[in-house]
Amino acid sequence: SIYASVAERVTITSWWRNNKKSLHYYHYAVDLRAKHLTAAKRQTILAQLKFQLGDSYTVILHGSGDNIHFHIEYDPLNIGVQAFT
Repeated sequence: SIYASVAERVTITSWWRNNKKSLHYYHYAVDLRAKHLTAAKRQTILAQLKFQLGDSYTVILHGSGDNIHFHIEYDPLNIGVQAFT
């Protein structure tokens, strides 16, 4: 796995939200914790997620401090991030 390649555990911080404006609500988005990772590991994981998931997904590093996380959403039309919740 991607996280195992940098000797880290993956923690899903959100996969569903009670907000119809969020792609999390429709199960098209997930957030993965990144606050425990060094900046170098974050960049490595970000690049690997983008590569392995391909063009049908948008992957960004979002937030700061204790709220920093990878936001991943299914984006087959390649229109970019739709929700940050």
